[in-house]
Amino acid sequence: MRHRRPLGGLCGVLLVLVSVLAAGAESGTRTVTDSKGRVTISVPVDWDVYSLGANVLAGKMKKDVPEDLFSMIVAMAPRGPEHLPALTVVTIKLPGEVSGKALASAALGAVPTKKMSDLGYHVVQEGSTKIAGHQAYFMYATKTLAASDMLVTAGHLPPGQSVYLVFTLFGEGGMGIFATGYTVNNPARVRTDFATISRILETVRFTAKPSALAPLPGVGASSPALAPR
Repeated sequence: MRHRRPLGGLCGVLLVLVSVLAAGAESGTRTVTDSKGRVTISVPVDWDVYSLGANVLAGKMKKDVPEDLFSMIVAMAPRGPEHLPALTVVTIKLPGEVSGKALASAALGAVPTKKMSDLGYHVVQEGSTKIAGHQAYFMYATKTLAASDMLVTAGHLPPGQSVYLVFTLFGEGGMGIFATGYTVNNPARVRTDFATISRILETVRFTAKPSALAPLPGVGASSPALAPR
């Protein structure tokens, strides 16, 4: 089951921020793409957008991760110092059509909620939904930030702050998406910020041809909008 190592590394890369990459714009939003041109999303025009090349990130986790396995977009509201809400969209090459639930199991183990609990998250809800026309697996969770968490070390939030997150996974052809949206765990902020995150997720569009994507060994193929509780 060699695929579990690089997929499992997704949990460790969701909050990494690197070089800026942006594309064309429309009224109130702009369209941005990952560094490999595999997916696009539309974000509010004033949001900060970052893109990470797959090999740089993978190399920090494991030297023998397949070339160009990952790419990532990070989009953040310009609301200093916290810069929330924020959304990360990680793309991963797949051997074919793989369900969101299968991706979750590959990345997080047979019981994804247990893995997240082990990582310090309190899972609020999980299930299946449809995002941007694709069947998806989702998980809502909260976490109390430790001093070592990226949002703390980056100076965005203080240690002890509770954050509310959504993790969602889905795919198309030979491409998978692992998206994470997050904001402070405040009922009013969760309602407004997750409405924005949900709208952005609905704009995900795959641009790479599945036939151009190299298979990832060991990942099996498989034949309502998000609303936090």
